[in-house]
Amino acid sequence: MTYRGQNYPLPNLDVAELVPSTDGFLTYEGSSTAPGCEEGVTWVLMNRPIYMSALELTALRGLKQGERTQPKSPVAPNARPVQRMNGRVVRTNVAVDGSGSSSSRKKKKCPNVAKDMKYKPNLGWSN
Repeated sequence: MTYRGQNYPLPNLDVAELVPSTDGFLTYEGSSTAPGCEEGVTWVLMNRPIYMSALELTALRGLKQGERTQPKSPVAPNARPVQRMNGRVVRTNVAVDGSGSSSSRKKKKCPNVAKDMKYKPNLGWSN
């Protein structure tokens, strides 16, 4: 299964197992990555990585755009250069400054917080 429109049954797939088990996340308003790069996308980033094997990564990199009869470019690599923040705010329910309300959370500053970012808690979400 390499091209658009091809199917492969996955009878035992549990989609919940594909994402990390976490309540922590970051969100920010941005733009789509497809040409046109229109604004109006809310990006959601989990605060835990998704792990995959080298074999799985190779399979993902082998995916092609287009049909088998009219193949186009590979889906990857399709990384877009890092864009300017343009005053965007990154919202999070993860305590990045040690002020979180969870008593089990360690009270220390996050060492990797970018200097030019502004963080604002999502107070409507529970930790």
